[in-house]
Amino acid sequence: MKVIIGVYRTLSVWLVVPVLMVTSVLWWYGVHPDDLDEFIGKYQNLTIALGTLLIVFVLAVLGTYLANVSAEKREETNRKVQSELQIAQFRQAWINQMRDDISEFTHLSFVRSGGVVDKKISWLYFKIGMSLNTEEDLANSLGAAMHSATQCPETDKADASDAVARAGREYLKKEWNRLKKDIRDAQLLKEDK
Repeated sequence: MKVIIGVYRTLSVWLVVPVLMVTSVLWWYGVHPDDLDEFIGKYQNLTIALGTLLIVFVLAVLGTYLANVSAEKREETNRKVQSELQIAQFRQAWINQMRDDISEFTHLSFVRSGGVVDKKISWLYFKIGMSLNTEEDLANSLGAAMHSATQCPETDKADASDAVARAGREYLKKEWNRLKKDIRDAQLLKEDK
């Protein structure tokens, strides 16, 4: 719709100005609008030449305008596609890092023996926790499972580690599906241009 309005504005400007100029010239030479038929008949070859020139001029301006609009749309679509693909790359790297951190946390919480291992578990707990969106249910489930794994007694650490692994898989699967959707959307944008 914007393109149609833009074409209409462009045409109206480029048609009104020459028509006003021609009308002004005719008025200057004393040709009244009622006498226009007689004037056209008298100067038929000149009228056809000027009309052709006017049509060619208007078509050239219209073609240039439409080409510019099309180029701007293509450029905007390219920027959107590049942006979506860049975000997808960042998300892929984030998913890989989260997978590594969750698997390391799960392993260390299972073999927990105190000292340095507990410090590493604590560091991973906060690192993973800072990467989670607390407004998402799966992120909260993962955070709760991790908290339980850090607080459980020695006899329950296998079950707690399994709970972290399950919650981590569900969370990463959701993020992976989101990544695939973003890539599909970017490809659809690329195909639509």
